[in-house]
Amino acid sequence: MSLSNGSAATTTKLFEAVGIGEHFEKVLSVEDAPPWETGASSYWWAAKRCDVGLSDTMLVAVHPWDSHGAHHAGLRTAWINRDHRSHPSYFAPAELQVSSVAALARQVI
Repeated sequence: MSLSNGSAATTTKLFEAVGIGEHFEKVLSVEDAPPWETGASSYWWAAKRCDVGLSDTMLVAVHPWDSHGAHHAGLRTAWINRDHRSHPSYFAPAELQVSSVAALARQVI
Protein backbone atom coordinates (compact mmCIF):
# COMPACT_ATOMS: atom_id res chain seq x y z
CA MET A 1 0.00 0.00 0.00
CA SER A 2 1.16 3.50 -0.73
CA LEU A 3 -0.24 6.71 0.73
CA SER A 4 0.87 9.74 -1.23
CA ASN A 5 0.41 13.45 -0.73
CA GLY A 6 0.04 13.57 -4.52
CA SER A 7 -2.72 12.06 -6.62
CA ALA A 8 -3.15 8.28 -6.71
CA ALA A 9 -3.06 8.36 -10.52
CA THR A 10 0.29 10.18 -10.63
CA THR A 11 1.79 7.92 -7.98
CA THR A 12 0.62 4.82 -9.85
CA LYS A 13 2.22 6.10 -13.08
CA LEU A 14 5.49 6.81 -11.28
CA PHE A 15 5.54 3.35 -9.71
CA GLU A 16 4.84 1.71 -13.07
CA ALA A 17 7.53 3.78 -14.78
CA VAL A 18 10.20 2.50 -12.39
CA GLY A 19 8.90 -1.07 -12.39
CA ILE A 20 7.56 -1.35 -8.84
CA GLY A 21 3.83 -0.94 -9.45
CA GLU A 22 3.15 -4.66 -9.16
CA HIS A 23 4.29 -4.59 -5.52
CA PHE A 24 1.47 -2.30 -4.39
CA GLU A 25 -2.02 -3.66 -3.79
CA LYS A 26 -3.40 -0.16 -3.20
CA VAL A 27 -2.28 3.36 -3.97
CA LEU A 28 -4.08 5.87 -1.77
CA SER A 29 -3.96 9.64 -1.85
CA VAL A 30 -4.48 12.05 1.02
CA GLU A 31 -6.78 13.83 -1.44
CA ASP A 32 -9.30 11.08 -0.65
CA ALA A 33 -8.77 11.16 3.12
CA PRO A 34 -11.07 13.09 5.43
CA PRO A 35 -9.82 16.60 6.18
CA TRP A 36 -6.19 16.38 5.26
CA GLU A 37 -3.67 17.09 7.97
CA THR A 38 0.02 16.41 8.21
CA GLY A 39 -0.61 14.62 11.51
CA ALA A 40 -1.58 11.07 12.31
CA SER A 41 -5.15 11.25 10.96
CA SER A 42 -4.05 10.52 7.38
CA TYR A 43 -1.99 7.55 8.56
CA TRP A 44 -4.92 6.13 10.57
CA TRP A 45 -7.22 6.58 7.55
CA ALA A 46 -4.83 4.70 5.23
CA ALA A 47 -4.26 1.87 7.72
CA LYS A 48 -7.99 1.47 8.23
CA ARG A 49 -8.55 1.33 4.45
CA CYS A 50 -6.04 -1.53 4.30
CA ASP A 51 -7.33 -3.23 7.46
CA VAL A 52 -3.94 -3.10 9.20
CA GLY A 53 -2.55 -1.45 12.31
CA LEU A 54 -0.15 1.47 12.15
CA SER A 55 2.69 -0.71 13.44
CA ASP A 56 2.19 -2.90 10.34
CA THR A 57 2.81 0.03 8.00
CA MET A 58 5.97 1.84 6.98
CA LEU A 59 6.37 5.42 5.87
CA VAL A 60 9.12 5.74 3.27
CA ALA A 61 10.37 9.31 3.03
CA VAL A 62 13.14 11.39 1.54
CA HIS A 63 12.80 14.05 4.25
CA PRO A 64 13.77 13.29 7.86
CA TRP A 65 10.89 15.40 9.20
CA ASP A 66 8.37 13.14 7.47
CA SER A 67 9.80 9.99 9.01
CA HIS A 68 10.00 11.77 12.38
CA GLY A 69 6.27 12.54 12.32
CA ALA A 70 5.35 9.05 11.19
CA HIS A 71 7.53 7.51 13.90
CA HIS A 72 5.69 9.51 16.55
CA ALA A 73 2.35 8.45 15.04
CA GLY A 74 3.31 4.77 15.47
CA LEU A 75 4.42 3.75 11.98
CA ARG A 76 7.60 1.97 11.02
CA THR A 77 9.85 4.32 9.04
CA ALA A 78 12.45 4.31 6.30
CA TRP A 79 14.52 7.28 5.17
CA ILE A 80 15.86 7.24 1.62
CA ASN A 81 19.04 9.25 2.07
CA ARG A 82 20.04 9.78 -1.54
CA ASP A 83 22.60 12.47 -0.69
CA HIS A 84 24.29 10.48 2.12
CA ARG A 85 23.66 13.30 4.61
CA SER A 86 23.84 12.98 8.37
CA HIS A 87 20.46 12.44 9.98
CA PRO A 88 19.51 15.53 12.00
CA SER A 89 19.81 14.67 15.69
CA TYR A 90 16.65 16.61 16.57
CA PHE A 91 14.49 14.18 14.57
CA ALA A 92 13.74 10.61 15.64
CA PRO A 93 15.94 8.30 13.56
CA ALA A 94 14.23 6.22 10.91
CA GLU A 95 14.15 2.48 11.50
CA LEU A 96 15.88 1.95 8.15
CA GLN A 97 18.22 4.33 6.34
CA VAL A 98 18.98 3.45 2.74
CA SER A 99 20.33 5.20 -0.34
CA SER A 100 17.60 4.14 -2.79
CA VAL A 101 14.22 2.49 -3.18
CA ALA A 102 16.02 -0.56 -4.59
CA ALA A 103 18.15 -0.80 -1.44
CA LEU A 104 15.02 -0.55 0.70
CA ALA A 105 13.32 -3.31 -1.30
CA ARG A 106 16.31 -5.60 -0.72
CA GLN A 107 15.92 -5.09 3.04
CA VAL A 108 12.16 -5.49 3.37
CA ILE A 109 11.30 -8.11 0.75
